[in-house]
Amino acid sequence: MRKIFKSTEENELTRFAEAHPNSKWSDFRDYNQGTDYKIIKSKLFFEQSELCAYCESGLHQVGENNRRVEHFHSKSDAIDEQKNIHLDWYNLLGVCVGGSDHISKQSFELPANLSCDAYKAHIESVENITDKNWKGKVLFPLTLPEPHRLFILDKATGELHPNDAYCAECTIEGNIFESTQELVGETIRVFNLNCDRLNKARLKVFHFFERQFKLARQNRDINRIKSLAIHWSRGKPLSYQTTRNIILKDNATTSKILQE
Repeated sequence: MRKIFKSTEENELTRFAEAHPNSKWSDFRDYNQGTDYKIIKSKLFFEQSELCAYCESGLHQVGENNRRVEHFHSKSDAIDEQKNIHLDWYNLLGVCVGGSDHISKQSFELPANLSCDAYKAHIESVENITDKNWKGKVLFPLTLPEPHRLFILDKATGELHPNDAYCAECTIEGNIFESTQELVGETIRVFNLNCDRLNKARLKVFHFFERQFKLARQNRDINRIKSLAIHWSRGKPLSYQTTRNIILKDNATTSKILQE
């Protein structure tokens, strides 16, 4: 999970919210024959570099049905008296369908391999959660440090775990737990970021790096690794960017390159 920087200028949603402060999300979706909704959905993903806000899977080439607008504070909760969470621009994130697509269903068991908002909704249901304001209960992409090293990667399994040393020195805004480590662990659980489907995807990224690094070392081609490190770490974020950052910083050669 990486920090998301949302635009602050007015847009189709903020203008609608100002004109219709007591409306619900469904009202906005249907407004103007859905045109404004489509603009906002596209804007969300553009600002997130076409990555899911939670798992960071790349959504550049998927159909619209495999891209969702997520309310971080679940819209099924009651409308806050001070803020309409249905129409709050800063409560919206662009996410994947969390493994509920047809292809994933054929390859992975559900609900064990649901993730992101799909698994969060599952948690809300099975644990009978009534307070659906998740701020402080899990990491919120808008308030993450940038850069950060909140996670470590198990390169044998593809699992993410809290980076205990970093977490001990890092304070997260609104954290309801006694430690940042607990907050990161709960984030992994609630969004099911260590489901088999995502573990395999992260391992694919790691194994690609290992092959490229091995080839470069055999050919004594440091420029090949330098190019990869620059491509992965600078410019537009790539799928599973947090995983890529961990891999680069854990490798002595690429870590040195990034410090140059």
